[in-house]
Amino acid sequence: MKRAECGKEKPMAGMLVVSDVDNTLLSGTTGLPPENLEAIRRFCMLGGSFTLATGRNVPSARRYLEQLPVNAPVILLNGGLIYDYERELSLNAHYISREKALPVLLELMREFPDMSFEIMTENLQTYIVRAGAGSERHLRDERFAAIWADAEKVPGRWFKVLCAGDAAACIAAEKYCAAHFSQESELLFQRTAPIYFEVLPAGISKGTALRSLCRILGVEQKNSFAIGDYDNDIELLKAAGFAVAVANAPARVQRWADLVTGSCSEGGVAQFLNRLMEYAL
Repeated sequence: MKRAECGKEKPMAGMLVVSDVDNTLLSGTTGLPPENLEAIRRFCMLGGSFTLATGRNVPSARRYLEQLPVNAPVILLNGGLIYDYERELSLNAHYISREKALPVLLELMREFPDMSFEIMTENLQTYIVRAGAGSERHLRDERFAAIWADAEKVPGRWFKVLCAGDAAACIAAEKYCAAHFSQESELLFQRTAPIYFEVLPAGISKGTALRSLCRILGVEQKNSFAIGDYDNDIELLKAAGFAVAVANAPARVQRWADLVTGSCSEGGVAQFLNRLMEYAL
C-alpha cells in the first residue's frame, strides 16, 4: 500500500474520499464491483486520498487493502480507532469504560441467551465471550481469528462490545438498552447492521474520526467526501464536506446525503468518483 504522490498534474490532490465497506463499497454476495476498483485507482493516480470507514477490526479490514489502493489511514471500529497500516500504528484510539460496559454486557447475556457476544480490545484482538450462530457467521464473513474467554477475564482496554443475532434480536436488544441503560452517558448503544448491535464509546463515531483524520492529513473539511449506507454512517455523512448515500441505503440514511448514487452492486462508489473526477477535470 503506497501513498499517492502529489504534484502539479494531480488535480485530486487535497481531496479525501472515505467509504463505508459493507453494502457500500462491496457486497458479501457479489463482492467488489470492478468499476469501483477502477475508479478508486484513477482517483488515487490523480492525487486523491481514498480510505475506508468501517466497524471492522484491524485484521478483518486488512485483507481489503490487498485489492484496494487505500492511501490514507483507515477508520475502524465505527470510529474507535484510526489505524495507519503503512506504519502499523494505532492513531486516535478511544475506548469504552470497562467499569460501565461489563455489567451491561453481563445483563445482555442473561436477557438474550441466543445472541453471541464479542469484545474488541486494545491489543487488536477479538474475544468471543459467548459463541453461537452470530459469532460463527461473523468469523466466516470477516475472516479473522478470535480468542474464547470469559467476559470478566478479557484483558486490557475495550474498544467495543459486539452483539450478534438475527434482526429481531438486535432490535429487541436496542430497545432493551434504551429502556434500561439510558443513564449510561459514557456508552453508546447502536445497531450497526441488521444483524449486529454494538456498545460503543459515547461521543465517538465515524464522523468524529473523519474530523480527526482530516486534521492528521491536513485536508480541509470541505474537501472531504463520505459514502455510506447504514445508521452508523449517518455521523460520517454529517461530518463530511459532501455526503453520498448508495441507493440501497434506507431513507433515514439517504436524508443526510447531498447525493444518492447507484446501489452497491451497481457500482455506486464508482458512479460518484467518476462524477467527482469529471467535475474537477
